[in-house]
Amino acid sequence: MCARHIYANWRKKFKQKKYQKLFWRCAKSSSMSLFNYNLSILREKTPAGADAIMRQDPHHWSRAWCQLGSFCDSVDNNMCESFNHWVLKARFLPIISMLEGIRRQVMVRIHENRSKADRWTGLICPNTFRKISTYIRVSGFCHALSNGANCFEVTHNAHRFTVNLNDRTCSCRFWQLSDLPCPHAISCIYFCSKQLDEFIAPCYYVSEYKKTYEHCMQPVEGRTSWPISDRERPLPPKYVKMPGRPKKERKREVGEKKKPAKGKMSKKGTIIRCRKCKGIGHNRSTCEKRTGSTSGSTRQSAPPPTDSVSRVMCLNLVMVYALVMCLLTYMRHLNFRTWSTHLNKALPVIRRGRQQRRQVQNLRNQRQEQQFKNVSHQSAIHILTTYAIFLTSCLYINVAWTTWTEGTQDICKGQGIKQHQTTCCSTSKQEAKSSKATCSNYFATEGAKPYD
Repeated sequence: MCARHIYANWRKKFKQKKYQKLFWRCAKSSSMSLFNYNLSILREKTPAGADAIMRQDPHHWSRAWCQLGSFCDSVDNNMCESFNHWVLKARFLPIISMLEGIRRQVMVRIHENRSKADRWTGLICPNTFRKISTYIRVSGFCHALSNGANCFEVTHNAHRFTVNLNDRTCSCRFWQLSDLPCPHAISCIYFCSKQLDEFIAPCYYVSEYKKTYEHCMQPVEGRTSWPISDRERPLPPKYVKMPGRPKKERKREVGEKKKPAKGKMSKKGTIIRCRKCKGIGHNRSTCEKRTGSTSGSTRQSAPPPTDSVSRVMCLNLVMVYALVMCLLTYMRHLNFRTWSTHLNKALPVIRRGRQQRRQVQNLRNQRQEQQFKNVSHQSAIHILTTYAIFLTSCLYINVAWTTWTEGTQDICKGQGIKQHQTTCCSTSKQEAKSSKATCSNYFATEGAKPYD
């Protein structure tokens, strides 16, 4: 039986997350003493949960009752499920096509594992080496006492175990199950200053891994080259169409994560932000501001653009920029920079560079002074006049814009009154009195007179 499926059924009644670790501690206990200890902790948390677990015989799902000699400490059947998923596409083909597809996949897999093993440089396979590294870190919390004959008494937290290096055994049974030294045995091996590689089974070596994939599958020609049999061709079984859509994936347990779609990322945990109001929790189509602005039987027309503050501010900024440019140009043509160079010469110089660098800097200053002197005051006057013309044009545009915006307000207001009057006059004679009353009410509220 598979411990993962037993836990999936047990989790339907005991859904708390803290019970998950306690269950897997019981399932992965390597000895009966550790199993009873972990089961007692689970019974303290949930007595009903411990009783529900023991309804299933622990011989089928706990590591404490696994048989020795197989060097396998697995408590689930993920290996079978991995193979079923690996041949998922080939399973839906006819028998010959299915076998041909699996054969080609196996041939590719052997080649990939052979090339992968050729790149390994250590003595032990990488996955086994990672496990050993974890056990070495745990062995730092183990305290070993030797009797002088390669037998040790190891204290680990609240437990005490016995280790025999000659027989390669430990009372926790993990070393006998997987033939890998447990943390208690590693602490004893380091106590004796011995090499850890000597106590690892040869089945975990890279050389043995290469022997597994030593034999390659031979290539096969296409179906046109296959021999034809004289026997009668077998007929395929009749196809029975079952109700519903055929399922290609296995049924997932309650609470198990769904398989993500290819090329798409899950949106779980993302925050939705509205582009209209910049709020969180809704989008633009369900925004209250958007629905509130468009809802209602009558929609008011947008008011005329009376606010021209932003454009006037832009024009004022342009004018200030032009004035600053005029001042800088005038100061430049009055050799203002030459004054700054004389001032820098008068200041004390700290940490001067080399003499060659000073000469180059002096030459650059002389060239700049000569360029500034070549510019006549007449060119400066021409530049100032152009800037003055630009300033006057900006002032004229500013005044014209303000007068135009004020005029558009009056025009829009008059057009609204005239449009309302025409709609009132277009009504029938029977509704003339009511339309006249509404017009008078409108003019009273607007504070304007109707056109004659």
